[in-house]
Amino acid sequence: MRMVDPQTFERTVRKYQRMLVGYLWRRLGYDEGMTLETFDDVICVLYRRWDDVDVGENIAPWLFRVADNCIRANVRKNERYYSRHIPLDDAGGALRSQDFAVNDSYFDNSGMTEEELIGAVRDSLPEGMRELFTYR
Repeated sequence: MRMVDPQTFERTVRKYQRMLVGYLWRRLGYDEGMTLETFDDVICVLYRRWDDVDVGENIAPWLFRVADNCIRANVRKNERYYSRHIPLDDAGGALRSQDFAVNDSYFDNSGMTEEELIGAVRDSLPEGMRELFTYR
């Protein structure tokens, strides 16, 4: 295994980065998280397979093939995750997200002034969190 020259590797990544990220962005339905995760996977494959890559040639077709394989792997991984984690709206009526809607009467200040309400909220916070509370 030959050593990966950091400058050559960085130059190669920069050369194809915009093209790959745009491709992944479109293929993954404009999902930023999945795009970046998949791009990282492609770059890891490039690093591991550096010996097989002739950087002097156009490696775009190879990178796109690697990107397609990484897309399939990440989509499969996420499908397995989502098959076990059902969104609340799809939980068969047992729990629905609207069941957690905020009840406006909870925020009824019972005639408190704004300063009293702010003080009550600040005092209800744990000791260490009170200094983080800022009202504008």
